[in-house]
Amino acid sequence: MKREKLFELIGQEKIYSKLTTFIKRGMVSTGYLFAGPQGSGKISMALNLAAALNCEDQQEYTACGVCDSCKKIKKINHPNLQLIFATVRGKNPKDDDPLTGLSDDEFEEYQDIIGNLKEDPYSSLKMQGAKQILISNIRKIKKDLIYSKIEFGWRIIIINLAEQLGIEAFNSILKILEEPPPQTVFVLTTEKLSIIPSTIKSRCQVIKFNSVPEEEIIEYLNGKDIDASAKNRIARLSNGNIRKVKELMTRDFSEEDDKILNFWRLMMGSKIGDKSTTMIDLTKLVSEYSKLAKTDYNEFVNKLQLILFWLRDAKIIATDGSDEFVVNNYLLKELTKFANYYQKFSYEKIIDLVEETIKYSSKNVYVPALIGRLFFTIREELQKAK
Repeated sequence: MKREKLFELIGQEKIYSKLTTFIKRGMVSTGYLFAGPQGSGKISMALNLAAALNCEDQQEYTACGVCDSCKKIKKINHPNLQLIFATVRGKNPKDDDPLTGLSDDEFEEYQDIIGNLKEDPYSSLKMQGAKQILISNIRKIKKDLIYSKIEFGWRIIIINLAEQLGIEAFNSILKILEEPPPQTVFVLTTEKLSIIPSTIKSRCQVIKFNSVPEEEIIEYLNGKDIDASAKNRIARLSNGNIRKVKELMTRDFSEEDDKILNFWRLMMGSKIGDKSTTMIDLTKLVSEYSKLAKTDYNEFVNKLQLILFWLRDAKIIATDGSDEFVVNNYLLKELTKFANYYQKFSYEKIIDLVEETIKYSSKNVYVPALIGRLFFTIREELQKAK
């Protein structure tokens, strides 16, 4: 009987097969660099690799899930497994222990992150306020490699978002990669391969992850108790990001629908409830979106994507008169009214502008100016299309 993966992994079967083949043929690299977008399964893949390399029953070169080693890996509590990610600096830190000096609340947050990972390998490895992987993490690795002995399996050191390593930490990890101890594998993950130093890339086998295809997300959602129309919406809104899929699965789409309808009512200058909307309301909305971009960028992008899907749906109805490929099918009545009333609306222009706003908002461009241009242009084009 085929063994199940120890950690949930959606899509990426080719990469998993490649890695288990390396184990089978004795071709395990001392360094891997998993590169790809958020939610593509890089950490899940790294954990499954750790489980396969340390499984006590190597019949299929994958994890059996029942041996002591697999149970420890599953609990993220195996002596051969080290997981490194950005943490905050404690008040009185040690040079070789990043957790020393953390407050009780900070340490509890760290433990919660590990606890969440046990249940969901797509969960976020992010401490509030942490922006960099501390050099003390790398010093601890060096210390452990020198003083701890491995009795069975392989040491696996997983470094999440290696782009968050500082220059000193990059140089330090480079020295270990140049002369790694035996039976030791480093797995670095990154969402920004272009900024990883070439010296690191050259010492690792780079494996590129793509976003999970929509059809594989649908297949995953088919096993969940979710309305069929919601599955299509989740698959499209997630943009191949499984972490986002899981977040969208918990959303109340009726609330989302109300918000997007109110957005377009404001853009059209219609009433929201009994209250007439004005340019002051539009200015306030620009401010709200700008603040959201600072406090929760992913949610900010999600809101812009909802605007994008509305526009694409309305364009489909306006162009083809069909609702077969409409994402927001719960809003079909409102979308049809919109498409019929604004027959001369510049869909392509505004769709391009929304996509441009998403693109440049992540590149240190002044977000209020981006959002202001987008919203006021939408308002202007709607006025022209009446």
